[in-house]
Amino acid sequence: MADTASNTAETRLVGWKRISNYLGCSERTARRWEQDEGLPVRRQMHESKPTVFAHPSDLDGWISSRQAAPPAQTSQPADGAKRFLVIAAAVIATVVWVVFSRSALTDADPGEASVISAEAVDLYERGRSLWLQRGEEPNRRAIALLEQAVEIEPGYAAAWSALASAWITYPTYNLELLPERAHNEAVFAADRALRLDPTLSEPRSIMATIAINRYDWISAEDAYLEAAKADPGNSNMHLWLAGFYRETGRLKKTEEVLAIGRKLDPNSPPIMIETAMNLQVNPDPDLAAQALDHLWSDLGTRFPVVWFGNWNTMLRRGKYDDAVRFVDETPHKDHDELLRAYVQARRSPETTDFNKLTKDIKTAYTNGLDDWLAYSMLDQIKRPAEAMDIVQAVLHDHTTMDATIVMFDPEYPMARQTERFADIVEAFGLVDYWKERGAPDLCETEADFPYCLRIWD
Repeated sequence: MADTASNTAETRLVGWKRISNYLGCSERTARRWEQDEGLPVRRQMHESKPTVFAHPSDLDGWISSRQAAPPAQTSQPADGAKRFLVIAAAVIATVVWVVFSRSALTDADPGEASVISAEAVDLYERGRSLWLQRGEEPNRRAIALLEQAVEIEPGYAAAWSALASAWITYPTYNLELLPERAHNEAVFAADRALRLDPTLSEPRSIMATIAINRYDWISAEDAYLEAAKADPGNSNMHLWLAGFYRETGRLKKTEEVLAIGRKLDPNSPPIMIETAMNLQVNPDPDLAAQALDHLWSDLGTRFPVVWFGNWNTMLRRGKYDDAVRFVDETPHKDHDELLRAYVQARRSPETTDFNKLTKDIKTAYTNGLDDWLAYSMLDQIKRPAEAMDIVQAVLHDHTTMDATIVMFDPEYPMARQTERFADIVEAFGLVDYWKERGAPDLCETEADFPYCLRIWD
């Protein structure tokens, strides 16, 4: 009878919102747990679209299966919070176990790697060469070759280092890959490389991502600076340091570091991309348009960030027909109709139902639209509160935005004028970072905005 009762419609949790509330997490996290952790979610098929639901007993069983030991009998948090804490502890324990078990299987005395087999060296060199070509297919093949290299030679520090870099860049090209998986693989490989050879600079930059995910921007900057100092002739080290400064709103520092990178490798596609993207905040939008179109049309650099840069620049310049056509090229294929409707809204704001458009953007976000793109779209149609809802959801997931720089677009200051924005960037740890290392460039013109005032408190 209990099993029958648990399967009645009255006891079902219908929809991602109710499921995530029961678990004490965000909807996006619940979706990831279904995909990666086997969260027992079911679907009732209909002609149009399926209904997602789950049984509380199934969810409780899933939680229990990941709980190593009964929790201590102390204060009792609310059901949702307790479930979240149990799941978080289980996930952490799982990651630690995976790293430990993989280390036990592949650990090797660094002295054993003094002579690396010709086969492993060949795999490493081919993998590194492919990775330098950039793009989804070369990156995927690079990972496959480098994983073979470290399987043959577990003490091959250079191959582990290259594998870490390949994993950290892969989500740039493959939007279907969960960034969390790539991050975990990169961290594991970087840790292996540094334990084998602590003098390596490349994996140090990977470790900086760990600090960023802890909102420890000061340690992250130190890691990037150490990596660039240890390998001053490596353009990638300067590229990643420049990206760090861009994400923290220090665009003058970004350009200083990029200038070094361009001098080292003027034909590097990633450095050209970084330079072009930074030009979007230039007073002359034509400069950004020329650089981004050159990347897309002349060089065939068909990366998601380059698509967005071109599309965004078209919107800024009022080239709406071009922007509509360019949606045909979008890597965000599941949201192409929304993107076309968005262009039309920018073209004809007087005839647009912005309440509906705002709702559609937020729905798209819950269905996989990147957080930075959702934020940017909402911010640019003057919906700062809804844009900040996106960032608040990211904070709730204990992650960082994929592109924090969209929060510091000089053309759209409405969100930054609020105390809520100041609360958000402080929660991200950015205020503490700015206090010690320097305020973002926009504080030169926004000195009386709450987030700038907190830096000087």
